[in-house]
Amino acid sequence: MRTVIAFVVGIATAAVVVGLGVLVVQNTQSEQLTFLGTTLLVDKGGVVAGGVALGFVLAVLLLLPGRLASAWHRARVHRQTQMLEQRLVALREEHARLHGGHQRLVEEHGLVLDRVLPSPRVSLPPQAGQTPQTSSLAADGVPSAAPAAATAAAAAQPTGALSR
Repeated sequence: MRTVIAFVVGIATAAVVVGLGVLVVQNTQSEQLTFLGTTLLVDKGGVVAGGVALGFVLAVLLLLPGRLASAWHRARVHRQTQMLEQRLVALREEHARLHGGHQRLVEEHGLVLDRVLPSPRVSLPPQAGQTPQTSSLAADGVPSAAPAAATAAAAAQPTGALSR
């Protein structure tokens, strides 16, 4: 889009310059002008061309500070974007590293739980509120895995301090 606008502005500028040239060539009559007590003899076309040129220079000078400020702002935003992208890459790398460490800790936690919690084959002493009929021994004298598995599942639940 910028290229199209620049092209159109270029064509318009060329048309103005050509029109101004024709105006200067066709208006060669001399006029006497007085400015602050000084009398000048100038062509009418030259006065018009000088006015147009002065207007163009003033317009450029008035637009220049805004263009410079815009360019500096774009450069600053570009630098800030690059810094944020670099930081994002670093944070993603750190996230991957921490996620790998978290996975390792979860696996180690599982191993520790397997070592600390009693095996399902070992009978537990009856807890408070349990009657001898509801102990972990089955009717055939072999320890039952159900109470030990329930105890292990309850112990494996995350605590409030460790969960997010």
